[in-house]
This record gives sequence, C-alpha cells and structure tokens, in this order.
Amino acid sequence: MTRMSLIVFEKTGHILGAFTRAANPDGAVTAAQVVGEALTVRHAENGSELFHVSASLLTVKTIDRVDDVITSHRNYVLKDGLAMEKGDPVTAPGYDSANKKLDVKLDANATEKLVAYAQVETEGEPPKVIPIEIPALDDEGHAPVTLTPGTIYQLLVLIPGYRAQFKSFTAA
Repeated sequence: MTRMSLIVFEKTGHILGAFTRAANPDGAVTAAQVVGEALTVRHAENGSELFHVSASLLTVKTIDRVDDVITSHRNYVLKDGLAMEKGDPVTAPGYDSANKKLDVKLDANATEKLVAYAQVETEGEPPKVIPIEIPALDDEGHAPVTLTPGTIYQLLVLIPGYRAQFKSFTAA
C-alpha cells in the first residue's frame, strides 16, 4: 500500500500538513527536516500566510495513504495511528478584551479534562503558544493573555477531538 507522511501538532494530534515521498517512504524524518524552523500555515482560499508553527511543537508520522487526508488535512486529527475527520466546536474561539483572555467553547461538556493549545501571532512579534484547560464536565475554557489594542492577530486553536480553528481579529 502507498504511504503518506503527516506533519502533526504533537500535543493534540492535529494534522497540519500531509505529503508523500517516493524515496524511502517509511524512513524516519523529523519535523525540522521537513519544515525548517517552522511550518508556514497558509489560508486555504487565498494562500496568504496565517501562522508559523515551530518545528519543536511538531512531529512527522507515516501512515497508509488516504487521499482525503492529503487534500483536506486540516479536517483531521491523528489518533492511535489513524487519521480521523473531526467537526467544529459550536462557537469560534475568541478574545475577550475586557477580561484579557482567550475563550474556547465546545458543542458539549468534555467527558474528561482537555488541554487545548492556542497560538496567537502578529507580524513583528514571536508567536505565543498558550494552553487552555477545559475542565471535565464543562464546555468551555479560558486563558489569560494581554494583546495590544488595534493590532491584527491570527489565532490558531487546537482542541483535542475537534477540527483546527483559525481566526483573524483586531484586538480591542
């Protein structure tokens, strides 16, 4: 069977890239060998740069090829060696400027504690990767962060069991 390699956010299993290779398709390769210092995540429609995810947060996994994963990898999470398609949380992640916190809300209460990871990025500043705890039997989580008012930010949120969420916003 043909194989493919996946660029995966190691802590949550979110697939951020997929590729095939003819030479030694099962050979070990590191994220840094594939992406350099960081993976550039681009807007799916217009190709503009959204994020730069550090190679230190990524891993490369090789599995049996699935064409849908190659063409729509952002919709998938790697779990137990299988690429599984995931849905969206009910509401998009957001920034509460009055309380200086990032908010995530799920479509149902978490059955166990989850740790989501948010990456906040703006031009000229290093990305901030912020863990957001969602307690068991709750449907939302919050994390403190101070952003500069009037600045445009890109937000990437990776919640275990859900599709990756992308959002661009101006901090108030």
